Amino acid sequence: MSVTQTQIEQLLEALKTLLAQISSLRQQTDEIEKDLAQVQGEYDQKLGSLNAEADRLEALKTSLKNRLAQKKPAVAPEYISNSTTNKVELPPQILETQRDEPPPPLENPRSKRKRDLADHIEYFIAESDREPIMQIINAVLANEQQDVGEMLELLSWGEIWTVRAEWETLEEQYARLKSWQEALSERLTYWQNTRHRLEKTPFHGLWQEKRSRSQEDWLAFLDNLAQQQAEGNTRLAHEVEVLEQQWQAKQEVNNV
Repeated sequence: MSVTQTQIEQLLEALKTLLAQISSLRQQTDEIEKDLAQVQGEYDQKLGSLNAEADRLEALKTSLKNRLAQKKPAVAPEYISNSTTNKVELPPQILETQRDEPPPPLENPRSKRKRDLADHIEYFIAESDREPIMQIINAVLANEQQDVGEMLELLSWGEIWTVRAEWETLEEQYARLKSWQEALSERLTYWQNTRHRLEKTPFHGLWQEKRSRSQEDWLAFLDNLAQQQAEGNTRLAHEVEVLEQQWQAKQEVNNV
C-alpha cells in the first residue's frame, strides 16, 4: 500500500488527540485517588473503631445463633483407605528424554516491542532530556508487566512522535505509528476502566458527599454517622447479651 504524507499527518493528529485524552484521564484519576484516600482517612478517624466494634459484635451474634441452632452432630465413620500404590519404573529411553535440556525460550514479543521503541526514543531525544527520559523508559523496560503503551503515554509531544527516522520509508513510518495508535488506544481504555472502577469504590459516594458540603458541614456529617453507628452498636450489644443468656441457659439444661 502506498502511503502519502497526508495520511501520516492525519495519523499524527489522531495520536496527538489520544495522548491528550490519556494525559487528562491520568491526571483526573490521580486526583480522584488522592481525594478518595483523604476521605477514607477522615471517615476512618471518626468511624474506624466503631465499625470494628460492629464487626466484632456481628461475628459474635452469628456465632451464638449458630451454636443455639446446632444439634448434636452425628459421628462420621472413620475412613481408612485400603488402596496401595506401586512405584512404576520408567523405561530408560523415557528417562533419557526427560533429562534432555529444554529448548531456549523464545524472546518475549512485549520485550522486543519495548526495546525497539526505546531505541527509537533514544535516537530522537535531546541530550539535555536524555537522562530523565531514559530513566522512565528503563523503568518500563525492566517491568515485564508493562508494554509500549506505558512508555508512549509518558512522552511529551515532539520530534519523537513527528519525525521520520532516516532509515524509515513512509510505509514503515505509517506502520510504526499505527502500532503506536493501537497501544495508546489500549491505554486510553485502561484509564477509562480505572476511572470507572474508582467510581464503584465504597468511598466514592462519600467523596461526592464531601464535595457538596463545606468542610464544617462535612465533619458534622461524619459526626452524625458516628453517632448512628454508636447507637447501632448499642443495639447489637444488647442482642448479643440476650443470645449469651440463652446460650448459658441451654448449657445448663444440657448439663443436667
